[in-house]
Amino acid sequence: MFNSAIIDVAIGMILSFLAVSLAASAITEAISSILKWRENDLEKGFKALLNFDPAKHPLALELYNHALISPLTSGTAKTFETMEHKPAYINSEQFAVAFL
Repeated sequence: MFNSAIIDVAIGMILSFLAVSLAASAITEAISSILKWRENDLEKGFKALLNFDPAKHPLALELYNHALISPLTSGTAKTFETMEHKPAYINSEQFAVAFL
């Protein structure tokens, strides 16, 4: 292409590494989505952030039931285990508005 073997090899290596990294990222995202790693980690972090104790402080569950935090749920879950769709990501601005 450029009449230089070094540039052709460099371009080929760059494209090869990009293709492999894209495939690895897609596989990792598929596995984490199937096993619900992000949802579970977010729930653990959420409970730790708010010192979750369902008997004393239902704030974590109330926030998780908020429409800005979990827009796909009905907002009537009594426990974290009974929630239908747990979010895998919470926007910081939406969390702040729901918290207030």
